[in-house]
Amino acid sequence: MFINRALIKFAQGTEKKIIQAVLFQLLTTFILSAIALCMSFLIKQLIVNGQIIRITTIVLILIIFSLYLALKILSKINVKIVINAGVSIKDNVRTQIMQQLFLLGPAFVNTMRTGFLTSTFTTRVEWLMNYYTKYMPVVLSAIINAAVFIVFLTYIDLYTGLVALISVLIMLFIPMCFFNMMKEKGKQEWNNHAKYYSECLDGIQGMISLKAFNADKKYVKDIKECGEDYRKSIMEHLRVTIIEGTFLEFFVRVGTAITIAILGWRCAYGYVDEGWLIIAFFSIEATFSPMITLISAWHLGFQGVSGSYSINEFLQIESENIISNQIIPNKRMLRDGLTEYMENGEKGKNLNILEKDFNLLFNGVSFKYPKSEKNAVEEISFELKKGKIIAFIGNSGSGKSTIASLIAGFYRPQKGDIFLNGTKLDNETLGFFHNNISAVWQDNHLFSGTIYENIKMGNWSAGKEEIYRASKDAMIHELIMTLPDKYNTKVDELSSKFSMGERQRIAIARAILKNTPIIIFDEATSSLDRKNEIYIQRMMEGLKEKKAIFIIAHRLSTILMADEICIMEKGRIVERGNHQDLLQSSQIYNELVGGML
Repeated sequence: MFINRALIKFAQGTEKKIIQAVLFQLLTTFILSAIALCMSFLIKQLIVNGQIIRITTIVLILIIFSLYLALKILSKINVKIVINAGVSIKDNVRTQIMQQLFLLGPAFVNTMRTGFLTSTFTTRVEWLMNYYTKYMPVVLSAIINAAVFIVFLTYIDLYTGLVALISVLIMLFIPMCFFNMMKEKGKQEWNNHAKYYSECLDGIQGMISLKAFNADKKYVKDIKECGEDYRKSIMEHLRVTIIEGTFLEFFVRVGTAITIAILGWRCAYGYVDEGWLIIAFFSIEATFSPMITLISAWHLGFQGVSGSYSINEFLQIESENIISNQIIPNKRMLRDGLTEYMENGEKGKNLNILEKDFNLLFNGVSFKYPKSEKNAVEEISFELKKGKIIAFIGNSGSGKSTIASLIAGFYRPQKGDIFLNGTKLDNETLGFFHNNISAVWQDNHLFSGTIYENIKMGNWSAGKEEIYRASKDAMIHELIMTLPDKYNTKVDELSSKFSMGERQRIAIARAILKNTPIIIFDEATSSLDRKNEIYIQRMMEGLKEKKAIFIIAHRLSTILMADEICIMEKGRIVERGNHQDLLQSSQIYNELVGGML
């Protein structure tokens, strides 16, 4: 039987339901075996007595009919139990995967293809569920059933029981011989599945670019090649499965035939009482019949084992940039436990929000991305206080967005420290930083749902009036009210209904609604027209008194609001000061400002 530590771990929280599924499958197998035994007694009665209508015969027929009826009822109940167990297993495993994904955060997600993550969430979890609901119950019930009847056959005749035992052990041993080969083929199939899935998603998400550049032919060719690789890996996996199944069926048939032959030979020479012969024949059939079902069950079992390896590898990934807070704990939990934790965390989320004086301090911070040889930012120091706007400018790739990501807690610096009111940023205090910082990114994502739900994401406890007020401050309320469904307007996955500027204003409304003391604006006005840009700038100026604002900008009008401007070049702050001072003293600043005009 295939089993490993990961499979044992994934069963936690659903042990009772899995045991129920196994017991009901075992009961089903025993009923089928009991029907076979009753048939043997019925045939024996007919042969010995030569009469059909006898009380004993009628009783046996009624018992067989009752067992068949019980089998039908039990099968329906078993289906419900298996579905219930499967749902619980999928919920718990997907909860752990999702929790791990959120703990790893953007630092990990940005390095992985969407198809790999989607494949892990969907197909691999489904295969893992099949292990517990379709493989384990069948295997355990077949083994237990075989053990019971082998003991019975041994009681009738020792040699017959030994032959049956050896045949069953060979059938259980054969899959182990193919294990390493199946593991390798399964891993290859998973990788090709994830690659094919990723290519398909790329095509869907990049449809506009494909059409704009007339690149359909090249993309279709790539998809075809990935699909062919996936098909070949499936066929290779199935080829090994078929060979394995052939050997299994061969030994089931041969084992049954040899056991019957040994029993007949022993009976012919007087070692077995003739009165037991018919019952023993049917007992042999009851021993080996459930083993036939193992042929298909082994494949499901190995799929589950293969899925468990890849899922467990994902859950074991470690990172220095763990993103845990009151909502997502560092320790992985099952669904019910995580739900309770999140509800309690949501209640206490607003307890540690700074309201009076606050400051964010970068002290000699240096950081480089994984697998990068040079620092993205180096020796960065600045202080952001209440009532202050600080702007970072510079050419693309100079490190501005990296600093914003460090403020948001997506990464941890390799050198230097980041403090918020004296609290150092680390894995334990990240929740405190998240509660006090909100951000409007250059590439804002709107989630599938309604506009109302997307804005309310900033503060789930906010009422309708608060959401309306935040939307008005972000200059998006009037536009929303012109839509047929207003705030209930559906947002699709790619937000194709809205322009870049409209999406940005919805994101700004979301950040305003969160009402944190520190706000990051990463090119927040880059996609707005001049009229709305002016309005948003006034809104920022209005927020300045109560907030601390960090801005990344390429527009001069946005930079002019800043109390301090930091010029980035090759990951370092090379100049700093206000607009007037830099205009007079910095050649770099004059060149950058000239490019903005």
